[in-house]
Amino acid sequence: MTKIGVLLFTFLLVLTVGTLMYQQSVESGETSRTALKTSVISLSDIGEEEKKDTQFIYALKYLVSKGIMKGYDDGTFKPGNPVNRAEFIKMLVASEKVSVDGFAQACFKDVAKDAWFAPYVCYAKNAGWTGGYPDGTFKPGNTVSLAEVVKILTTAKQWNLKEGEAEKLPGKIPTDAWFAPYAKLAIAKGLWSKDSFEANKLLNRKEVAVLLFKAIVVDELKVGSYNDKYISDLFASSGLAMSGEAAGAPASAEPAPASKKKKK
Repeated sequence: MTKIGVLLFTFLLVLTVGTLMYQQSVESGETSRTALKTSVISLSDIGEEEKKDTQFIYALKYLVSKGIMKGYDDGTFKPGNPVNRAEFIKMLVASEKVSVDGFAQACFKDVAKDAWFAPYVCYAKNAGWTGGYPDGTFKPGNTVSLAEVVKILTTAKQWNLKEGEAEKLPGKIPTDAWFAPYAKLAIAKGLWSKDSFEANKLLNRKEVAVLLFKAIVVDELKVGSYNDKYISDLFASSGLAMSGEAAGAPASAEPAPASKKKKK
């Protein structure tokens, strides 16, 4: 083989190997965002009123793009559907980017080891986010209340309760209520309005989406409290587009970040 032939063969070999490596990296999600095949998920039941709700629309785009919340197989989101305790814990765990490997356990009386939610609930218990009820149950099918959400959420985020000490709760809420410190902190962080805080309010998917999104904005950007002006910063830091999609359609997603261990 001539010298030119050897060089040509070497070039073709390198090109072939490089192409195969690139294809493998695309399949495993290891390429840059610009090399990804992006997709937009349309949710058919996002009505005109929801589309006018900027916080909800951007919360929806972010959470669905990141795999924290999902639509249903029929292409709907069902924003008015209630969220039970197991579902909320799964969403929260997903937002924290932690691994639940090895957490499929019977950690509560009513949490079977083979239940779909067992790894998430047991992770949350192990991390100290929730202790369940005094009778040793978790009640995974119960619709989650606002008081429960702010307690579990602010605990998972490891926010300092002292940040909410100066907040005033509505007069109908006892100052010594078990959830009072967490409610004050959530209000101070801008997650919920003080005037509309009702501890026993049962939350739906739209309300949970907005509340969780606000917490992510505050946590990821390390700001004192939520403000709509920070939405663009979160999208930019996450590599997600804020425009270019139809209203009510989640943005395209970049590869999911590697799991990390949440400090306890």
